[in-house]
Amino acid sequence: MPDDAGSSRAFQTTNWQEVRRAGDADPAVRREALGRLLQLYGPALQTHLVHRYGLEVHAAEDLLQDFIREKVLEDGVLAAADPRQGKFRTYLLTLLRNYALSDLRKSAAKKRTALRPVSLEEESPAVEPQADAFDAAWALRVLSESIRLMQERCTAEGRDDLWAVFAGRTLALVDGAAPVPYEKLASPFGFSSNVQAANALTTARRKFGSILRTVIGAYAEEDEVDGEIEDLKRALVGAGAELLEKLRTSLWEATPGMSASAFEPRQPALDLLARLMQLGIRGRRALQADEMAALLQSQLMAPLRFELGVLDADLLQGTGDAASGAGVRLDTFADLLHHPNPPVELLTLTKQFARDQRQEADGPVPPEVATVLYYAAIVAALVRHHERITHLDDVALCYGAQWAIDQPWVDGQTRTLFEEGLQRLQPSGEGGIL
Repeated sequence: MPDDAGSSRAFQTTNWQEVRRAGDADPAVRREALGRLLQLYGPALQTHLVHRYGLEVHAAEDLLQDFIREKVLEDGVLAAADPRQGKFRTYLLTLLRNYALSDLRKSAAKKRTALRPVSLEEESPAVEPQADAFDAAWALRVLSESIRLMQERCTAEGRDDLWAVFAGRTLALVDGAAPVPYEKLASPFGFSSNVQAANALTTARRKFGSILRTVIGAYAEEDEVDGEIEDLKRALVGAGAELLEKLRTSLWEATPGMSASAFEPRQPALDLLARLMQLGIRGRRALQADEMAALLQSQLMAPLRFELGVLDADLLQGTGDAASGAGVRLDTFADLLHHPNPPVELLTLTKQFARDQRQEADGPVPPEVATVLYYAAIVAALVRHHERITHLDDVALCYGAQWAIDQPWVDGQTRTLFEEGLQRLQPSGEGGIL
C-alpha cells in the first residue's frame, strides 16, 4: 500500500482481511472488524434501501439494523464470504436484498410500510443486483473520503499550495464554479509563474490519484484496484444526474471544498466525477488495439473544463463567424479538434496537457493516446488557422501525423484531420514519410 495512504484507521487494512476478521472466533475481534466494515458500506447500503424501495430514511436505517442483527451477527453470514466467488460488496448487497425483499413483503402484507409503486415480485432474490443507488453512493463516498484525506495530507505535510491548486482548479469545476486563475494562486502560495502553478496541479492530481487508490484499497486487493475504479466510473455515469442529485447532499455535505449545490442536473457533471476517478488508474500492461481505441475515445469525449481547467463561456462556445454558423459548443476534446474554427488558446492548452500526460509513466492517459492528442492539437491549429503552436519543424510534424494515421486504433475522423495536415505540410501531394 502506498506511503501516501493517510492515517485513517478505516483504511489501514484491505477489505478481505476485515471480512476474515469479522468471522473470527474471538467476539472482540469480530466486533471491531464488523464496525469497520459497516463504516465502509453502511451508508451505501442504507442509500440503496431508500432509493431502491422508496423507504423513509428512518425505516431504511431500522431495516439495515435488523439485517445486521439477524443475518450478520446471529447467522454469521460473513463467514461464508469467499473472494473466489466475486466482490464482497456484491455478496453483501445480495444478502441485504434477499433479506429486504422478505421483510418488505411481510411489512406490505401487514400494511406497516409504504413502498414505492413497484411490485416486489419484479425482483428475484436469485438475481445478482445491478449497479444502482448502492454503487453510486459507494462511488461518491470513495471520492468524498479521498478528497478529505487529500486535504488532511496536504495540511500535515505543509503543502497547502497543492491543496489550493487542486481545490481551485479541479474541485471548483466539479462544484460548478469557475477555476481560480493561476495568477490568483501564485502570490499567496509562492508560485513564481503560471507554469510553476500548473506543474503543482499535476503533482496534486498525482497525489490525489495515489490517495484514491489507497481508499479503494479498503474495498479491494491491490491487483483489483484499477478494475474497481472502472466500476466506480461506470456507476457514476450510469446512475444519472437525478439520482446523484438526491445522493450528493447526504454524502458530500461534510466534504472540504464542496458546496451543497455541487452538481448541476446534467450529464457533464457526471463526466467530471468520472474523470476524478480516472486519476487513480495506473497502466501496467501493454494494451490491445481495441483497448487503445476505447481509451482514445474516452479521452476525446473527456470534458475540456475538467482536463484543461477552463470554464470561460466565450472560449467554450467557440469563436468567429464559422463557429456561430456551425452552432457547435466546445464541451470535449473531440468538439475542439473537429470544430471549423477552434480557439487557438484551447488548442495550445490541449497540446500542453497532452505533453504533460506523455511524461506521466503511471498517468491516467496512455502515452500513445497522449501523443495522438498532442499532434492533433498542433495539426488542428495548422489546418484551421494556418498557425503554428509548436517549435517542431515540418519533417517532425509529418512523422507525427503519419505515425497517428498508421495506428489502427485511431478513429476515422481524427485520422482525416491528420491527413489534412499532411496535405498542408506536403503541398506536392507526396505520400507518407518513409
